[in-house]
Amino acid sequence: MAAIIDGYQGYVALAVLAVLLVFFIIERYPPEVTAVAGAAAFLLLGLTPAEEATKVFSNAAPLTIAAMFVLSGALVRTGVLEMVADRVIGQAARRPATAIGVLLFGAVAASAFMNNTPVVLILIPIVFRLARSLDVAATRLLIPVSYAAILGGTCTLIGTSTNILVDGVARESGLAPFSIFEMTPVGLVAALTGTVVMLVLGRFLLPDRRVGGETSPAGQTEFLSEVTVRAEGRYTQQKIGQLADFKRSGLRILGLRSGNDITRENIQERTMKRGDSLIVAATAAEILTLNEQAELRVGMRRGQERSGERVAVEAVVAPHRGTAGGRIADLSLGRRYGVRVLGAHRHRHIPGSDLESVMLRPADKLLLEGPPANFDALTEDAALVSVTRPSGRPYRRGKAPVAVLALAAVVLLAAFQVMDIAILAMLAVAAILVLRCIDSDEAWGSIDGSILVLIFSMLIVGAGLEKSGGVMLIVSALTPLLEASPPLVTLAAIYILTSIFTELVSNNAVAVLMAPIAIGLAAQLGIDARPFLIAVMIGASASFATPIGYQTNTLVYGAGNYRFADFLKIGVPMNLSIAATTCLAIWYLYDL
Repeated sequence: MAAIIDGYQGYVALAVLAVLLVFFIIERYPPEVTAVAGAAAFLLLGLTPAEEATKVFSNAAPLTIAAMFVLSGALVRTGVLEMVADRVIGQAARRPATAIGVLLFGAVAASAFMNNTPVVLILIPIVFRLARSLDVAATRLLIPVSYAAILGGTCTLIGTSTNILVDGVARESGLAPFSIFEMTPVGLVAALTGTVVMLVLGRFLLPDRRVGGETSPAGQTEFLSEVTVRAEGRYTQQKIGQLADFKRSGLRILGLRSGNDITRENIQERTMKRGDSLIVAATAAEILTLNEQAELRVGMRRGQERSGERVAVEAVVAPHRGTAGGRIADLSLGRRYGVRVLGAHRHRHIPGSDLESVMLRPADKLLLEGPPANFDALTEDAALVSVTRPSGRPYRRGKAPVAVLALAAVVLLAAFQVMDIAILAMLAVAAILVLRCIDSDEAWGSIDGSILVLIFSMLIVGAGLEKSGGVMLIVSALTPLLEASPPLVTLAAIYILTSIFTELVSNNAVAVLMAPIAIGLAAQLGIDARPFLIAVMIGASASFATPIGYQTNTLVYGAGNYRFADFLKIGVPMNLSIAATTCLAIWYLYDL
């Protein structure tokens, strides 16, 4: 095959790239599948030599990205992100005029140092809560939160995977590595511009549309449960409103049971005593977190005590004559299977006044706890089906300082160039695993394998474009058009081309493709490549005009039930304004 295309490798490489971009745009296959197919084509055609493909796997950028995914997962598991978001929103809610600004600032600040996808996932239910407190539609806030998270990622090297990737390509080309805060001045200009545009134009361009389910955001399943105080101690020494464990965003207090009486009003001012129970609606993660407290008993007040190894599962009530219309207590799960009911969920409804009085209906979901072996028998019971592990896990809030210290150490030591950021990130991962901030299975689960496959595949494609002469063909075509232009025009051309591709194709793929072109074009024009690479970094992340251009946009697109045109209305002005200020900032700061 290589002999057939000898002398035309560059043109063949560009043709394969064009086909690859078409498949990215039409989305017939997932992006990582398209990328793998493109990499295979480059290898089979001999456009990427085998030794160059092998070198791709020694690139430190994907390993750094994987490590940052794990660190982000640790911040979520230890409750750090949720705690910060709760405090920011809690303070802001007291001053409605500044609430939205504080929300956006919190998203920008958090996304500058961790993966912005979990940031947005945590903030989505908080946005719904804030929207209710301000009596505004959540559609007015969800898009700005996604945009703020994107802009925060442009402020540091570790803020987004595209920055790390471009740095990796620069290193492979012989350029000096970027420092962790090298792009911060430009990123701050972009973030400030975007925030101003959202605050000024958002009131006119963001949709004001109430959507169904705003009281129960996607992915936040609430279970009705009860929390009983086992003994006198810290839970009986303070008013309920002062207990931090009951002031979480994922938990709502519905009542207080004391003896045979249930109180529904002024609960925050009451003090519990031994044997009292709080009736709550809470996420699985919050229920499981409380369940680990020795002073508390979560779930049914009668039934199995905790002993030995126990796991939590979710089970759905089947349409069965023995269960429909019966109380949870009538299932006798403790006596029959040795498991205990921790909570009950019914779609869009609180299933009962308290846990024991819930009258089961088909499709109700139960949160259960018991020995692993006992669930084998439970799955054979026709009354309960779809026995699975809950999506939420108990927070390890006691390990929060360790997770924060690990991330801070990576940032500070990388900033002072004590060690390469890839090594620092791997050492931080080792520390949080050894100190049990996060379990190993959850750590590996927090790594987005599809992104890593996409990155490695596109690095193979990028290497093939360079070795085959495809990059030089692009540079040769652009050079006559830009060589007589001021550097600012060239910079703007690179940024705009990167930004347009990012709206249509994966931002990681665009970063890998555009970085070599920017380096080659800078060399041809005799200009420093670093400002061009920063333009690629920000252009490949600053995707606002479509819900498919960036993953956080896709998340809020579904949660807020937006229309495609909603992103166009506010996203196009965002793209244009940020492009202008970013290019001017780079031009000024690098004295082009």
